[in-house]
Amino acid sequence: MACSGTDEWDESEPYAPPWGAAAAAAAPARAAVPPALEVLSQPTMPALKSLDLSHCTELPAATLSKILERHGPSLSELLLLGCTQLGAPTLMEIATHCTALTSLSFEHTATSPALPGDPAAEAQQHEAVSLLETAVGEVAQAFGERLVSLSLEGCHLLTDKAMQSVAESCGSGAASFPLRRLSLNNAARITDRTLLALSEHTPHLEELDLSWCRELTDEGLGILTDRCTRLKRLKVWGCTQLTSVFLEGHARHDLEIVGRPSRPPLRTQDA
Repeated sequence: MACSGTDEWDESEPYAPPWGAAAAAAAPARAAVPPALEVLSQPTMPALKSLDLSHCTELPAATLSKILERHGPSLSELLLLGCTQLGAPTLMEIATHCTALTSLSFEHTATSPALPGDPAAEAQQHEAVSLLETAVGEVAQAFGERLVSLSLEGCHLLTDKAMQSVAESCGSGAASFPLRRLSLNNAARITDRTLLALSEHTPHLEELDLSWCRELTDEGLGILTDRCTRLKRLKVWGCTQLTSVFLEGHARHDLEIVGRPSRPPLRTQDA
């Protein structure tokens, strides 16, 4: 994929950073085994500005830690979608090392949902939720003044409390470069409280992905779209709870809604 020079998400193919020193070093990593990734942490490597390690499913947290120690201060973009070995502690390291970050994609899928009636698993999940809230809060505090693009796709333990931190830190009041693109795809726990926080603090939001977030309501989305007047694109794939109250009744005729349920076919009476 060639660099288009735009800031928009590409609907047709996975996002890749611009070609150059950063992309040239990171591109082979998609298919690389962990030992090959060790090269990125070597002192002889030039400082990278953009690094895409998405879908490196075998990327260990320890290896990424070394890479962040080497390149963190120079990185403005870091893409880690599909890196299933990473968790909340990695987010904390990103907050510590990547002092110039403006774009972050991170997928936290390391913890499976607890089965009902299993106290030990429920306690473990509660601890994981708390840790993720702390990690997201640290990221928001570290990058809030300049974070323009954030993807927390697949973070199924993400909570309204964590998103409140993001909204308050990355909104126009606190940020020099306010948040414009946000993906919460499959962050299944978030509710209208997140939408309210975004509507209050992130008026510059232009693109929002809420696919598979089934705790959201027509009312919450109506408030969000009324207040975030710069919102251009809203993704709601899998949000089967939404009805025509929002999908047909919202006041934003300039808003592109992607993934909206198709209308049922018209029924004809038998002759």
